[in-house]
Amino acid sequence: MRSCPQCTSTRVRFSHARTALENFQRTRMGYRFYRCQDCSWRGKEQAKKKKDRFSGKVSLWKVLGLYALAMVIIVYAVFVIVDAGDTPPVQENQQLR
Repeated sequence: MRSCPQCTSTRVRFSHARTALENFQRTRMGYRFYRCQDCSWRGKEQAKKKKDRFSGKVSLWKVLGLYALAMVIIVYAVFVIVDAGDTPPVQENQQLR
């Protein structure tokens, strides 16, 4: 907000949220509260969205997480294959005693 809508002064500053409703509007809905230092007008305006500086890029944590998941799957598969090789083969013609 560049100027006061009531007196057109440029001495408009940010104002704190005063009630629970204003706090909800500030945190969840993205409103900013302002106060004119000349005429004491107080109002709110929808805050502009900040451009995400990581948009379109893969996060380092996602890459590391996928790498760790792949390593766990590979280690599990190796243990299953090694464990399957240790079991004796089943003979079909064994007699029960």
